[in-house]
Amino acid sequence: MGKVASLLYSGQRAICPSCAGLMTGDVLQKRCIDCGAIWKCVGEGINENELQYEEVTREVVQSA
Repeated sequence: MGKVASLLYSGQRAICPSCAGLMTGDVLQKRCIDCGAIWKCVGEGINENELQYEEVTREVVQSA
């Protein structure tokens, strides 16, 4: 299990919790354009534009 974080997003953009870089992608999966971390949605957040994401970068690399 990877690191879990709450992300506030605006459209398809969010801020990476690992490096504070720009993240892009759809609602179910975000990818940081700076560090390359991949995060998938695992639940709802408290606010209207907040979701819980889990880092899956290591899982994706290992299964490839």
